[in-house]
Amino acid sequence: MKAETSDFQLGRLLRLVAGIALIVLLVQFALEGGAAELVRQLSRIQWWEWLLLCGLSILVYLSLSRVFQTSILVIKVRMSFLDAFDYSAMNNFFNTILPMKGGLWVRGMYLKKRFDISWARYLFVMASGQVIQLALLGAIAVGFYLVGRLPLFLPTMPRTPEFIVVVAVVVLIIVVAVVRLETVAAFANRGIRGLKLWIEDPLLLARYLLETLVFHGLTALRIWLAFVFVGVTMTPTEMCVLYAALAAGLSWAVTPGNIGVKEAAIVLLAAMLGVDTDAAIAASIIDTLAALLVTITVGGWSAYRVSSPKAAT
Repeated sequence: MKAETSDFQLGRLLRLVAGIALIVLLVQFALEGGAAELVRQLSRIQWWEWLLLCGLSILVYLSLSRVFQTSILVIKVRMSFLDAFDYSAMNNFFNTILPMKGGLWVRGMYLKKRFDISWARYLFVMASGQVIQLALLGAIAVGFYLVGRLPLFLPTMPRTPEFIVVVAVVVLIIVVAVVRLETVAAFANRGIRGLKLWIEDPLLLARYLLETLVFHGLTALRIWLAFVFVGVTMTPTEMCVLYAALAAGLSWAVTPGNIGVKEAAIVLLAAMLGVDTDAAIAASIIDTLAALLVTITVGGWSAYRVSSPKAAT
């Protein structure tokens, strides 16, 4: 009980600092005249461009559902694609309203209730899948960076309010990670043990890797189009490096839906590639809005379907 209380208090503190950081950054952005530029950028987006981004978000959901359907096979659990879609969409919906990827735990609760999947087996799947995806994203980022020989722009970080806030958030995340080191170690141990199940079925692993590439490829395409719609055309190499670093860094959410953190990360990574900050902010917000619209509608409906008493029958 004491450990649970400590985790709860740390979670509240982390959410508070992340919220304050987002407010400070937005205020600073507005004071520097960035708000007017942002409105101008957003007003340029045509209705069909929003429709295209939302359509891609639906395809992202479909591909993610396929990834989850395949991943659960590693523990010999078979479910229909419709069920996999509902559980994946519900997971994203709760990730958006709960911090620290709370949707994973909500989904695990319903999987245990309906499919009798124990927490241990569920964590095997989630932890090992996370390890595989991180390795894949890391290889993509390093490979494209080396092949493309991208120049990186490492800006100096003055002692501005933004810099102070970023440092505070980073320090707090490190403190939380150290305090919860036992939990992190236990999760890593499950991930390593779960990898053994994948190695025993190389064909399933190859299928999982291919479907994961499709999922991340569609998500990267949506972000790339968001940049295109604000007048920035990034090369495939630049986009792959930016997205792989972004996805790997946001594997474990801090804020609900990584809102605020994701946008800041996109802006920082884009700046390192030489992309204008105003355009990066606009692109990140456009991508987030398109994803949120589908998450709230499709994910909310799936959350209702899964939690309905009829779902258990």
